[in-house]
Amino acid sequence: MSDSRIHLVPAQQTTEQSERNGSPTSVLPGHFSAADVAAARWQAVMTRNEALLALQEIVGNAMGSEDFAVFLCEGNVLKPLAYCGSSFPPVRDIPIEEGITGYVARTGEYFFQGRGSTVRPADTSETLLTACIPLRLDTAIFGVLAIYRLLPQKQQLSSADEEVLHFLEINAAAALWRGNED
Repeated sequence: MSDSRIHLVPAQQTTEQSERNGSPTSVLPGHFSAADVAAARWQAVMTRNEALLALQEIVGNAMGSEDFAVFLCEGNVLKPLAYCGSSFPPVRDIPIEEGITGYVARTGEYFFQGRGSTVRPADTSETLLTACIPLRLDTAIFGVLAIYRLLPQKQQLSSADEEVLHFLEINAAAALWRGNED
């Protein structure tokens, strides 16, 4: 059974914020793209916790994964900010020189499972990666979004999912940075 709660590292979301943001995004008519839905969801984001909840909704509802982690760059280390799902051993700091997640942070290149990457996973959790993207502020890499296992009914990421990831690459970092004073 998957744990669908978002886990903040180290701070926890307040009950008031959870109640205010706990309802899922409403379903929009079929002519809107997944990127449009993601953009609409970001409009209301004001705090870091709201950004993480929006990210959880977008990754879960639009992309079909309940397992993801957000890491922030601090020098040569990726520090876990939040994770959601059941695929995780204890979340740990990742040296930027290690594995797929570190590679994405160093190079800014996307990782998609099954697309011929030669980078070796740093640990067993990275063998579950479906996608890993940089989160950018302007041209600087602010962090990394790591998406793990897809839901059973979804075989692989689609081109629409890739549009959403491109949107998140630019907008998630700005929302997380803007709201970093929660």
